[in-house]
Amino acid sequence: MTGIPYLTSVLNERNISVCDLSEHWLLPHNSSILDSIYSNYRAHTVTCSSPSTFNGRTIGKGGVSILGHKSLDSIVQTVDINCDRIVAVKRCLQYSSILLVQVYLPASGHSIDIFKDTVDRLSDCVAAHV
Repeated sequence: MTGIPYLTSVLNERNISVCDLSEHWLLPHNSSILDSIYSNYRAHTVTCSSPSTFNGRTIGKGGVSILGHKSLDSIVQTVDINCDRIVAVKRCLQYSSILLVQVYLPASGHSIDIFKDTVDRLSDCVAAHV
């Protein structure tokens, strides 16, 4: 999370309304950092549900977030997906809606079954909310 100062300055300078983040180190104990990055943004976050330990360090295998400007809160709904690699929100407009999804796909070292499961969950999410 060493890029936080840069992210904060870009969000502020460029008037960005939505920012998607993927971070394999996004663990439950540090997810609150995203809510405190910049007071005008709200984080919709899922953290790694099965971290491992290597040389005494906790290593995550998932974790994604969508930062949305708080001015959009009235039109944003969180989409519940039971997966630590996918986060989604829906922008509900008067005549349509937009599904915003952030995915952290498994690296090549994972089994093809884990990759397929993530893609299947993504497909289910899109099918249910579009």
